[in-house]
Amino acid sequence: MERSDVFFASLRVAPDDSVPAKLARLVRAAGIERLGLDQKMTAIKTHFGEFGNVTHLKPAYARTLVAEVRALGGIPFVTDCNTLYPGMRWNAVSHLECAALNGFGQLSCGCPVIIADGLRGEDEVAVPTPPGAALGHALIGRTLMDADVIITLAHGKGCKASSFGGVLKNLAMGCASRAGKMVMHSSGRPAVKDHCVGCGVCLEGCGQGALEIREGKAHVNDRCVGCGHCVSYCPRAAIGGSGTAGADLQRKMAEYAATVVAAKPCLHVAAAIDITPGCDCFAGCDAPMVPNVGLFASADPVALDQAMADAICRQDALPGGPLDDLRAATPDADNLRAVSPDSDWALCLQHAEELGAGTRAYHLIEVR
Repeated sequence: MERSDVFFASLRVAPDDSVPAKLARLVRAAGIERLGLDQKMTAIKTHFGEFGNVTHLKPAYARTLVAEVRALGGIPFVTDCNTLYPGMRWNAVSHLECAALNGFGQLSCGCPVIIADGLRGEDEVAVPTPPGAALGHALIGRTLMDADVIITLAHGKGCKASSFGGVLKNLAMGCASRAGKMVMHSSGRPAVKDHCVGCGVCLEGCGQGALEIREGKAHVNDRCVGCGHCVSYCPRAAIGGSGTAGADLQRKMAEYAATVVAAKPCLHVAAAIDITPGCDCFAGCDAPMVPNVGLFASADPVALDQAMADAICRQDALPGGPLDDLRAATPDADNLRAVSPDSDWALCLQHAEELGAGTRAYHLIEVR
C-alpha cells in the first residue's frame, strides 16, 4: 500500500525561533502552495473552545495559517459550526461572543471570524456522500461549502464520545450543521430531558409539527425530521441529541469527513498538545493525560490522524494525571481507547480509508 506523507514538527525551538514560525515551515513543507490559493476564499476550520475551557488551541495557530494563506494570495476566514448541545456555541450570536472571550477575533486571527451554519445552525447544504457510505448525504454548514478551499486546524486529544478527537472529527462533527450533528450523534432524533417544564417555546421552532406538550413536558412525535431547530429554541437546554456512541458514531463521522474532503481541496493541520481526555466542547477539560507531542500536517486526513494517534498512544501517562484513573478501569486499552472503551477510534479511520478519504499507511517526515 502506498504511504501518505505526514509532516511533523516538535515543539522544541531555539531562542531565535518560535512555534508559530515552525508551524509556518510545516505547512509549507506539507504543500500549502499546491492548493492554488490566489484569490480563493479559504476556510480555516478550527474550534473556538467552550468558554471556561483552557486547553483549546489558541488564536496564534490560526493567525499563522491566515498569514500563510494571505502570502499566497488567498482570502482567509476562520470558522466553525454551531453545536447540537446547549452552551455558548449553540447559536451564532453567543458562539461569536464565546470565540471573542477565548481570544478569537479580527485582530487576533488577522481575518474575519464566521459561523459556518448560520444563526441557529440550520444554514446547511446536503452534500452527496462517497460510494460505499451508508448515509446518502451529509448536512454541511453552507459557508464551508461556499468556500473554495478548506484548511483544517485540529486539536489532537481524547473525546468522551469517540475516544479520539483529531482531524476526521474536526471535518465531520465540526463541519456538520446542527441536523448533521444529530444524525451522527443520535440517529437524527432529539431527546427531551427530565428538566423540561413544558413551556412550549420549542414548538415555535419546529416547522414539522413534531413537538407537542403531554403531561407537562415536550414530546417528540413521528413527524420529526431531525433538523435540530428545537434544540436552539429551548430556553432551558432541555432538548438535545440522545448521545449514542460506539461503532455507529465512528462510521458516520468517517462518512461525513470523507464527504467534505471529496467536495473541496483541503490541507490538514493538527496540534497534539494539552492532550486531555475530553474534547474542547465543554468547560470542564481536566488535566492532560500524556506529554505534548507536537505539530502535524498532511494533505491526507486519515494518515495524519493515524500518525497522531500512534504518537499519543506511545506516550507514558503523566504522573497523577487522568490517565491513571482511566487505566485502572481499562488496563488493556490504549491511551485513547481508555477514554471511551465503548468507542474504538480506529473504526473511524478504517471506514474513512474504505471510502477513499485517505490511507492509514504513512511516512513521517520531520520538519525542523
